[in-house]
Amino acid sequence: MKRWATPDGLARQAAATAWLLGDDVPRPEGFGDVDGRVDLRGLSLAPPQVLARYGFRGVSTSVLSGVIELRSNSWSAIDLSGSTLPNLRFFDFTFENCAFVRSRCIDWRLWGSTVRACDFERADLRDALLTSWHEGQTNTWTDVSFRRTNLRGSTTSGGTFDGCAFDDASLRGQEFRQTSFRDCTFAGTLQDVRFDARVVPDMPVADTMRRVDFSRATFQEVYLSGCRFEDVRWPTVQGIRVYPRQYEIMRAALARLEGDERHEAQQMRWIIEPELKFRGAEDSAGVFVREDYVKWGGEPLATLAETLYFPTA
Repeated sequence: MKRWATPDGLARQAAATAWLLGDDVPRPEGFGDVDGRVDLRGLSLAPPQVLARYGFRGVSTSVLSGVIELRSNSWSAIDLSGSTLPNLRFFDFTFENCAFVRSRCIDWRLWGSTVRACDFERADLRDALLTSWHEGQTNTWTDVSFRRTNLRGSTTSGGTFDGCAFDDASLRGQEFRQTSFRDCTFAGTLQDVRFDARVVPDMPVADTMRRVDFSRATFQEVYLSGCRFEDVRWPTVQGIRVYPRQYEIMRAALARLEGDERHEAQQMRWIIEPELKFRGAEDSAGVFVREDYVKWGGEPLATLAETLYFPTA
């Protein structure tokens, strides 16, 4: 923004940056409020220096110098919309009532942190570490808007999303591992997204998915493994069905498939066997998306899957 580009603006930017990143720095004078938040819109923090880049089998890694770390502090009632805030590291940090609309927050990483009543609409959170399980602590996101947020490449392992909106967020390739959801909404196309609540040693088991609304979403290869559901609303037009006792049903399905040499029977074994090797809680439910099975193996596979997952239907 132009207000930061003048000589006076540069001095104000330095003061704002010192306040954001300092421990006991008083709020600088001369900044107004917008919707009850301190107006720091358009602020830019210097990115770290890239010392080296490495690539192996399609995965690239950068070695950075000058990464900013913030510990045991908080940001409250600040509007940083349209800001450039890359590669920040937050430890035991609290965000409350902050706006990051259209901000560039790539490669953020949070440990033991809490985010409440914040707005990341249309923000760029690519490659961020949103939740993790570290030294007995995880992250919690409550009443947060991720509407149209770019979350590609972000990591969620453990943690809780409570009252969050993921409407039209960019989630392709996203994996939510051992992550708990309550009162959240998803809308738009969910493509190649996995909700993986299967049990992992030394990590807490994800809570039951409660009151999550997928009714305005479209599933395209969405996988829900080891999950438990309570008052979940599903897309209504894709032939999505939930079956209880996922692993009991799958074990019975394998028994029924024994000796069946049809191609679709072999495909079902390829689908079921990995799920039984790495399982969730025994009371997990399975989710059958008929469109996916038609895509993978046509009507023969979809029909066989229905007879196996819903044997009494």
